[in-house]
Amino acid sequence: MNFPITILVADDNSQIRHITTTLLEREGYRTLQAENGAECLQLAKEYLPSLILLDVVLPDFSGFDVLHQIKSDPATDYLMVVLISSIKTDTDIQIFGLDGGADAYITRPISNTEFLARIRACLRQVSVLNRFQTAEQRFRLAVEESPSSVVITDATGIIEYINPRFTAVTGFSPIDAF
Repeated sequence: MNFPITILVADDNSQIRHITTTLLEREGYRTLQAENGAECLQLAKEYLPSLILLDVVLPDFSGFDVLHQIKSDPATDYLMVVLISSIKTDTDIQIFGLDGGADAYITRPISNTEFLARIRACLRQVSVLNRFQTAEQRFRLAVEESPSSVVITDATGIIEYINPRFTAVTGFSPIDAF
């Protein structure tokens, strides 16, 4: 079953929020709306959207502060966040946002065509990350449930992981290894 991709739009300007969500919904995305930073944080934690479009200038927190809180919380740190601004557009501000954890920075004005292309590009990255995480979970399950002993070492031979079967056969536990 395919669920629609959810995008959280956080912007204090109701007109921009409406235009943005209408554009995204026409493309088949599900949208959530926040008019301030606190609401954005609450919706991000509750719904774990695929993408957050975050205005840099909000009435209660700066978008940079909201970004920092999202990226500092283990429950939301993996969420893709795109900063958006028509005011804070100079290169140094964009670099500050990207270095602060934003996955992209969009400046306005921007055409609808380019905006949607950038959203699709971000969502492709989300898709790749999701596939990687699924593959990692499958690999981890296969190794942990394997009837064979498995030991993973780094390039210098230091043990990084041993599976339960290895412990059962040798009596050597992960605590002993690390």
